[in-house]
Amino acid sequence: MMSGWQNTKAGEREVQKALRKVIYVKYQVKDQDLFDKAFGYIRQYY
Repeated sequence: MMSGWQNTKAGEREVQKALRKVIYVKYQVKDQDLFDKAFGYIRQYY
């Protein structure tokens, strides 16, 4: 993953798109709260 992606809208969109693909498409979980928590964790630690 590219460093500094959190500082750009395009970077955030790419990560959100990938996360959505995993949570919504692969696991078919449509839970916005789960998505927000997962994205917050990824944003903070990666």
